Amino acid sequence: MNKLLDFFKKKFHSVKKPTMAIFGDCASHEISKNFTHVSAVGLLNWISINSDNPLFYNSDEIMSDTEFTDYVKRVLVQDINKTALDYLFKEKADYLILDINDCRMDLVHIKNSNIYFTKYGSDKSYLPVLHRI
Repeated sequence: MNKLLDFFKKKFHSVKKPTMAIFGDCASHEISKNFTHVSAVGLLNWISINSDNPLFYNSDEIMSDTEFTDYVKRVLVQDINKTALDYLFKEKADYLILDINDCRMDLVHIKNSNIYFTKYGSDKSYLPVLHRI
């Protein structure tokens, strides 16, 4: 009996938590307690991440002047450089959580282009001169 009990303890103790990646709002991060968290992007409007990349814009230089948290800086730079999905899918996860709450975030647009950014908060100093839509 002890051998059987030891077998099950070893077998089920070594089972790893499933992995997950999150695209979305911080509310969805709360459900990740039973998962190994692989990657997350948020604070992004879907329209923005699918628009053109403004090759003229040095996002790292601009971000160094802001007082955002490291997470916010990372996702805003990913929004500007259009690399959020590359980051999200860089490491394979068992589950992908899509939290569409961020789709409500305002967009800003560079006139006469297909370049959009997600407007985060009231501080727009990290963005070039834009037209809000």
